Amino acid sequence: MTLYREDVLLLALAGLVGRPVRWVATRSEDLLASMHGREAYTDGEVAFDADGRIRALRLRTVANFGAYLMKYSAGPVMRMLLFPTGAYDIRHVRSEVIGAFTNTGPMGPYRGAGRPEAAYFIERVMSDVAHFLGMDQAEIRRRNFIPKDAFPYTNAANVVYDSGDYERSLNRALELIDITSVQHEIAERRQRGEIAGLGIACCVEVSGGGWESGSVKLRADGRVIAVTGTSPHGQGLATSYAQIIADELGIPIEDITVTYGDTAIGPKGFGTMASRSLQLGGSALKQAARQIREQLLARAAELLEVNPDDLVCADGRIYPAGVPERALTFSEVVQACLASRQGDEAERDGIEVAVEFRADASFPFGTTIALVSIDRETGRPTLERFVSVDDVGTVVNPILVEGQLVGGAMQGISEALWEQVIYDANGQLLTGTLLDYAVPRASWLPRFELDRTVTPSPTNPLGAKGVGEAGTVHAPPAVANAVMDALRPFGVRPLDVPLTPEKIWQVLHRRAGGRDDAGPDPNAAGS
Repeated sequence: MTLYREDVLLLALAGLVGRPVRWVATRSEDLLASMHGREAYTDGEVAFDADGRIRALRLRTVANFGAYLMKYSAGPVMRMLLFPTGAYDIRHVRSEVIGAFTNTGPMGPYRGAGRPEAAYFIERVMSDVAHFLGMDQAEIRRRNFIPKDAFPYTNAANVVYDSGDYERSLNRALELIDITSVQHEIAERRQRGEIAGLGIACCVEVSGGGWESGSVKLRADGRVIAVTGTSPHGQGLATSYAQIIADELGIPIEDITVTYGDTAIGPKGFGTMASRSLQLGGSALKQAARQIREQLLARAAELLEVNPDDLVCADGRIYPAGVPERALTFSEVVQACLASRQGDEAERDGIEVAVEFRADASFPFGTTIALVSIDRETGRPTLERFVSVDDVGTVVNPILVEGQLVGGAMQGISEALWEQVIYDANGQLLTGTLLDYAVPRASWLPRFELDRTVTPSPTNPLGAKGVGEAGTVHAPPAVANAVMDALRPFGVRPLDVPLTPEKIWQVLHRRAGGRDDAGPDPNAAGS
């Protein structure tokens, strides 16, 4: 932090009057000093049969940790030790990770937190092996997928995948993009001298795992107050939580209020991260609501003199099946429950249940296919189509899921094509403002063609898996594979992301001129 005379004066005055001081970083300070992400270099070797079956992997990753080690700096790149095999049944793996301290800002988790790095490695490997063998990109993936009847599946790093059906998502994505027509189109365009390519990525990631708390209170007036230990920050979780509770209790969603972030009234919470909120926080609220439902049914059965199994909860009422005219309102049943309880008024204003839910991680997956064209004169890549089929287990709110997928995909595409933090040879940050740092624009992106398959997770009662980081995992390797597929006819060796127009132009024009000395190595232009 840089202190100017005004800042020093402000601090001095605050010390005199004993008032708190609020300091807000400038954008340039934030770009310089906040955690950066995604700078890791992996060299790998792959052993495979003539039929495209991958037998073994050996990889070595060198990761930049920045100038100093923060609490989670090593976390993302350590995923290279756990998930280098991705969605594939590869039994022999040797993985090594080396951390390096440099002059840059500190590194840490960025949306995806290690899953994008691991997915990028294995998906580039799969496409390169397919090209080496003259095999279709989709076919080599089919031959190496973990079979759907092998779950729960333990990978080579002893990580247990809960569930999956990878070939189904691949087949759906190929159907959506009309793969035969697209491949024919690319061949025709190349005959006309155009540069175009297709990239595929079939990724698996990890989400959730651990514990989360939630409480549900049904008040005497029939309204519900739910408190979650997670802390939503724009994902729309309050809406999803209200839907879960409304479905469980059979009450209108308008009668439910979801609160969070207030330690005076809420249970302890772990927080919002790692695409964990719905599967853990939502499951805690679901179980709490179910326990309240069971209490209501038991008391209503006594009042109505019927078996609890014969009762129906709907629209805030409880009645014997087929006899809605005998209905009791939730308010009436709650008051009947409270009438028999002892204690002061504060303990008798409603029925409340708190639950701490624990579960193992779940493993979302999906297939993304990208179609890219490249302008020969400028090197500019254009993403023409982006088809993604994701499987995040049971979906509570499709609109919110689509928003998460689009946002994540946009970030992932931007990482593959534009975004990078650049330092000069003296360690001076060159991308210290948004005039210098590439931020994606809507006009640069195609219409997202999204679809889903559903493979419920057995780890939680909702069957849900995480969705918040899926796009950042799938998009970078799919787009990079498409660019490299477009450049293969020119004999271009693999390039590092971001695949900027300058980098692509350099390799195209070096090849076009028949020289290998026209300009610097494009991979040395940034990280």
